[in-house]
Amino acid sequence: MLEEIPCPVCGAAHPGLYIDGDDEPIAVESVGSSRAKLSHGRILLCGSCGLAYRSLRPESDQLARLYQAADDQTYEAEMRNRRRTAERHKRIAGKHCPARGTLIDVGCASGAFLCIMADSGWRVFGVEPSISQYARAVGALNGRGHIQNCVLQEAELPEHVDLVTMWDVLEHVPEPVQFLELAASFLKPGGYVIVNVPRIDSLAARLLGARWPVLLAEHLCYFTAASLRECGRRAGLDLLETGQRPVSFSLDYLFFRGAQHGIPAASVIRRVLTKARVSSLSFPFWLGEVYAVYKKPESPGPSLPLSRH
Repeated sequence: MLEEIPCPVCGAAHPGLYIDGDDEPIAVESVGSSRAKLSHGRILLCGSCGLAYRSLRPESDQLARLYQAADDQTYEAEMRNRRRTAERHKRIAGKHCPARGTLIDVGCASGAFLCIMADSGWRVFGVEPSISQYARAVGALNGRGHIQNCVLQEAELPEHVDLVTMWDVLEHVPEPVQFLELAASFLKPGGYVIVNVPRIDSLAARLLGARWPVLLAEHLCYFTAASLRECGRRAGLDLLETGQRPVSFSLDYLFFRGAQHGIPAASVIRRVLTKARVSSLSFPFWLGEVYAVYKKPESPGPSLPLSRH
């Protein structure tokens, strides 16, 4: 029954049905950019804050085991473009944290953002559950920072840092409020958390429906501006800003993903681009995501109980 699964952000009951699907257990072949199987599952919609969320709610340790084994070859093939997107992330962070300080990047993948920030003089720490991407990040950072191969709940990290970033992470966790609160616990008063997540009421999501490329097996939540504000409020954070930033991809990757999601003619266009030898060209694309900048109050306010383990 839908009403038995309350919203993981605001707790409202009686959700509606956004997209129906089979809520089978998430398999490793459905996770990561090299996924061989596509299954977004059954997605519900909160009538109060607008959050869309998967009715299947696996535990964090179950997801961590899947991420540890996920194939990252397709992700790494786009590394040049990942760096371009990471440069945009640096500019977002610089609007609020112009001075060099200490940051924690949660879900740092193979370290593109950490390397850019370390090159800019930041003291950097990363957390990454994927074994292969952790190894790549350690190699890329080459001693300029510290990375741990675990989930945030198991990490040993410095406190009173200036900035915590979570680029495309919060949608993967079953309890986003508690996870955001945990991330904020490492901040100094007045520090910042920046997240980037899928936006369920974006133009891309509305136009593409079930073919929206951001609908993925491991994505448990899809946000709105209202649900991001509520998530921050319950985690004891003030929402300062929301916005959109494009992500850079090659044409080959874009139409590869489009074909996976059943977008008409995507496979044909990909073959034509490959034959014309232009498939490696890169462009910025807006996929229907939103970033949010939160600030930790100088004086702590009431929040939900926090548990790191």
